[in-house]
Amino acid sequence: MYPLGNRSDDAPAASSTFVLGSTVLWLILLVGTCLFAAAELRWTSFVIVAGILFLFLPELFQAIPLRWRNGGTGLAATGLMLAAALGLLASVASAPLKSMLS
Repeated sequence: MYPLGNRSDDAPAASSTFVLGSTVLWLILLVGTCLFAAAELRWTSFVIVAGILFLFLPELFQAIPLRWRNGGTGLAATGLMLAAALGLLASVASAPLKSMLS
């Protein structure tokens, strides 16, 4: 999945559209999560949670089987999970974000 240039030759080629779509969903989720954290958490809590995520998220990514990471099925599953996470974030964070932005 990431980075495209380091994929092995025997791995199935994933569509650039899937990769770009997944990247866009990741960025939207990142911005939404940061806005929600800024509205609801103290900055110290935000820094601690971000540090923990920064440390342990790569390990979770490495646990995904290689055929899922580099294939269309894995990208589609990632897209569905990201869309579900965005939906959950939108339902939980809508009121605090509206009050912060108003």
